[in-house]
This record gives sequence, C-alpha cells and structure tokens, in this order.
Amino acid sequence: MGRGIVSAAARGGPPGAGLKAFGGALAAVLGALSGVAGLPAPAGAAEIKLSDRPGCMFELNGLILPGDADAFHRLAEQHWEGFAPGYSDDNADIALCLDSPGGVFQEGHKISLEIHERAIATRVTSGAECLSACALVFMAGRVRGAENDGKRRILHVDGRLGLHAPYVKMDDTKMFSGEVVNAFVPDLTGMIADFIRHASFRSVFQDRPSISLGLLAEMLATPPDAMFMIDTVERAARWGVDLDGVRDRPAFAQADFAQLCENELAWIYDSAAANLAGEDLSYLRFQTDWKEMAFGATEFLEIFDDGLSTRACSVEVPTEPDAWVGLCLADGYTGVGLGDCDDPVEPYSIWVPWWHALAPDMPLGTLG
Repeated sequence: MGRGIVSAAARGGPPGAGLKAFGGALAAVLGALSGVAGLPAPAGAAEIKLSDRPGCMFELNGLILPGDADAFHRLAEQHWEGFAPGYSDDNADIALCLDSPGGVFQEGHKISLEIHERAIATRVTSGAECLSACALVFMAGRVRGAENDGKRRILHVDGRLGLHAPYVKMDDTKMFSGEVVNAFVPDLTGMIADFIRHASFRSVFQDRPSISLGLLAEMLATPPDAMFMIDTVERAARWGVDLDGVRDRPAFAQADFAQLCENELAWIYDSAAANLAGEDLSYLRFQTDWKEMAFGATEFLEIFDDGLSTRACSVEVPTEPDAWVGLCLADGYTGVGLGDCDDPVEPYSIWVPWWHALAPDMPLGTLG
C-alpha cells in the first residue's frame, strides 16, 4: 500500500461537507509522502466503472489512490440521476459494489461524501473484501426517499469487511523540525475529528448515528497492522450493516424470542449483548397475546423481566416464510424503546431481520 494517510471506516456527513484544508505544517509533512490527495494517481489505482452485475450499478475494484474520487464523481455525474421526488423504494439493487484492500484515507473520505450526498447504496458481494479506506466508503451507503433516509450498506455473509485506525506512514529518510511536527499533530487530529463529525450524521428517520461511538472506538483502537472485522451477528446488527446471502428463517423457539429481545435492548445502547443460557431464561415470563395492529389482530409472544425492572418485549413472527420479525421493546428505566404495540390509536411494531435473534457471537459465515 502506498505511503500516506490511510484509513478504515468513517462515513460521509451532510451534503457539501468535506475535509478542511490542510494547514501548512500538515502539508509540509505530507509533501514528503507518496499516495496523498492531490498527487498524480500512480499505476494500480482502483478500477471504477459501470456494472452489469446483479445488485450493482457501479463497481470499485482495487486500491483506492489519488484521482479515484474524481473518477467516481465523473461517472456518477454522468450516470446517476437520483430519484424522483417522493421516491421511497429501496435502492439496494443499484449499489456501488466494492472489492478493495483499502488505500488513501483522504481519497476514500471524498468518495464517501459523494456516496452520502447522492444517497447511493453500497455492497460487498460474495467472495469480495472491503478493508481499511474501502470500509469508509462502504459505511457511507445510504437510501433516501419520501419516508426513508438512512443507512443502506449490504455485506454478503461470504464477504469480508474490516477497518482500523487511520495512520501516517512517514518517510524515514526525511527530517522534520519540532515546530513542523508540533503543528502537524492538531491538523491530523482535526482530520480525524472531521470524519467523526460525518459519522455522527443522522436523519429524522434514524434513531442512531451513521457510525456509532462503539464502532469508532474499535476502529481507532485497531493499529494499522491489524484489522477489526465485521464478522459476527452482533457486529453487523449493532452497527447497521445489512446482510445478503442469509438462509431462510427457521422456526422460532422461546429462547430465540428471548435472545432477540436481549440483543435489541443491548444494541439500542450500543452495548454488547449477552448470549442467553438456560439459567437466564428462568428469570423471564412468557405469555401469548393478540394485539390489534394496522392489518388486523396479530399474535405476539410477550416476554417480561421477572425481576424488579420494568422491561417488556413483544415479538411477532409471521406465519408465512419471511425474512423479518416484528418487535416492540420498552425499557421502563430509561423510556427508551422500539415500536408501540399498546398504542390505543395506532399500534405498530419495528421490523428487524430474523437473524437478529441469533447468538451475538455467531460468525456471519455460518448464516448462509
């Protein structure tokens, strides 16, 4: 990988935002490096093109290097017209498909801004990988419509998604004064603050930011010679990554319903969920109930904490084969919840993928 500032995941923020101009000290340091924004693109830059593959409108393959953001901008400007006013359908079938080991942080950041502003979905297909700066682009995937504006990034269970902290690889043949280095540090931390600012974006339709603090912490704690992989049920579900290639939903047992409620409650707080065991289930009360929902009476399994807490969860599993399950969750301690199955006027549940009910540490590769 070329020298320079290279990175992992971050996401685009509000339209029109971008990296602030580098200060003189940062430019002085980066001037001794190769592979930084503004330099001519070396051989081996990513292949960026229109795609004829199912689920893909664009493709980005290979190292992300200087000039790639401009190349993607030109392609999107020519072929992406956006959606008509009022459009609210899913854009998963016209995504940017990624297969890249990473590259230059600044370039990946600029591509992520383009993805965010144009509301383009992102996808990692079976057998592909998206690492380091590529993960930054992937996490910018977005859908935007009349009644929807949020994350749309799709990882095949046989794909690889990984990230680590951005870093600077200095040319060890160059010398820099203390004055330059001292001025360089706040510019570097300012750049990191910039992508955190963009990661904090949330629309009125999002209950959580595009990239949570939990994932940002894992990213920044991972050194450049390592990789934090999104490779378990919890890491995908907790941090807003949709999955492709998942097998059909099996029949649910009470333990599956309880695990779903445990998972969703933990993930609301961006916390790790516990893998429930038999003794955990003994503290819960289960009962079935019929609730009048928008489309008629529906059977729910209701789960209550039998201790001193006031936490309750209702789960609706369609009788016909379906990839989604309905959920209402209420935490009486904090007032935080999902859905409202007891609303006297218009009760509603929140629909989540069925695999959210699996053990949080289950590897994604076993879901296919």
